[in-house]
Amino acid sequence: MQRTLSILAVVYLLITSCANQVRPRGGEKDVTSPLLLESTPKDSALNVVLTSISLEFDEFVRVQPNELVITPTLKNPILVKQKGKHVTLEIQDTLLSNTTYTMQFGNAIKDITEGNPLENADLVFSTGNYLDSLTLTGSVTDLEQGALAPRTLIGLYDGNSPDSLVISQRPLYFTTSDQAGRFSFKNLKNNTYKVFAIQDGNNNLTWDNNEKLGMASGVSPIRSADKLRMEIYSQESQNQSVKNVKFDLPGRVTWTSSKQKMMNDVEILYPIEQMKQQYFAKEVNDLHQLWIEPEIDSISLIITSNNKSETFNLNSPKAQLENLSLENAGRRKKQSVQIVPNRSLIITMNHPIIDVDTDLFRLVENDSTNITSNSSIAHSRDSLIVDYPWKYGTSYSIEMLPGAVTDWFDQKNDTMNIVGRTKSEEEIGNVDLKLIGFNEKESLILLLKNESGNEVLRQPIDSEDVSMKNLVPGKYILTIFNDADGDNQWDSGNIFLSKLPEEIKHYSDKIEVRANWSLNVQFDVGGLTNK
Repeated sequence: MQRTLSILAVVYLLITSCANQVRPRGGEKDVTSPLLLESTPKDSALNVVLTSISLEFDEFVRVQPNELVITPTLKNPILVKQKGKHVTLEIQDTLLSNTTYTMQFGNAIKDITEGNPLENADLVFSTGNYLDSLTLTGSVTDLEQGALAPRTLIGLYDGNSPDSLVISQRPLYFTTSDQAGRFSFKNLKNNTYKVFAIQDGNNNLTWDNNEKLGMASGVSPIRSADKLRMEIYSQESQNQSVKNVKFDLPGRVTWTSSKQKMMNDVEILYPIEQMKQQYFAKEVNDLHQLWIEPEIDSISLIITSNNKSETFNLNSPKAQLENLSLENAGRRKKQSVQIVPNRSLIITMNHPIIDVDTDLFRLVENDSTNITSNSSIAHSRDSLIVDYPWKYGTSYSIEMLPGAVTDWFDQKNDTMNIVGRTKSEEEIGNVDLKLIGFNEKESLILLLKNESGNEVLRQPIDSEDVSMKNLVPGKYILTIFNDADGDNQWDSGNIFLSKLPEEIKHYSDKIEVRANWSLNVQFDVGGLTNK
């Protein structure tokens, strides 16, 4: 019996010791990149004739063919064949004679264990008896934003090629700018190049309509000892078209079309006899509005854009005419606004304004003092403009009695109230701007945006001294451009039409406005000339 218990104890110990065993650890994580042991052709080889490139590695790798880059670029994709640690890249093109090729592996080749990429292993070879050795370096910025342009495609084309080639054909040589907007090329042939910078959002190595673009012509690596500075910007449409034409509300037709001069480009064909003597057209960014009689249930009109005319026949929607109201207020009869000293208060309505009866307005200061007689009320096409020497740290209310405003449809308002408050002088800051190199003959426009990119101020400049008052504390972005065509907007131009963008400069730093503080800023605007 005792012998049996001893045997059972031994078995128990064996079982429990097996149950407590732990699998051995797998060792440290592999962080070593694969090593290229041998290549055919060898790096810097001359007089190369080949249809494939052979690569031998020290470990098993995987290859992503779409990450492989060879310049000058090939028409056909590279085919990848792999066996063990050996990789063959089959070239389906006939290589150019007396040309230096560079195979850039980037992140195309990684080990199969941890995905460590092959590093510092570009392969250079020549089909001639020497290696091209010229270099080209530079940087690229976003002209509209005044900021560095990282991850921008930089492409080199033959200097005699047409500009339009960037739309349909990949560049001979290309690279991508780094996080600081810098780029560089090596092993270039001694040619003259056309250089394009493309915000290549879809990575197709060509330019598409919605992508920003920049160009430099006549660039020679030998003559370009200095770094090439490039700028990208949106291109004005060559084929502006009218889109989204609709009779969206009784009495209103809308459509979208950029840079269109409204009043000259709309012709009403029908029903002329029911129309008022004049009609009202409104343009907000790319959205255009045509206001007509609400009783009209169908309309035929011609809209011309970019010398192209289109006829549209539209039927009115089955809906009731909207009542006159404050813009974006819906059915609410009260709206809160921010009032700023030394600036007009703009109150936007949902319909065009035809008339204003100033006797039906009541302005009150600090809930008690009637200041109507000291104020001025006017109107633009769709907005009321209220002027008064607004005081700091003061509350105001504006009551619009019934009939104060008459709109395009002869509708009159119900009672509406606008309330607002000015900040105290201790809550706001000022910026006194001195423009160095100011030329009063140029049509300069100042544009100030907050850190979120929202426009705070836009105004023409008529002096080298500009005062920006009553700013809410925060950081601001300052831009000044030459408004050559007088439309109060910065126009980007078009490379393909040989139309240059309007000259523009961005202040180098964000301007930090502090409460109860005046900041002096100098801004060099020399060179903002109308070319």
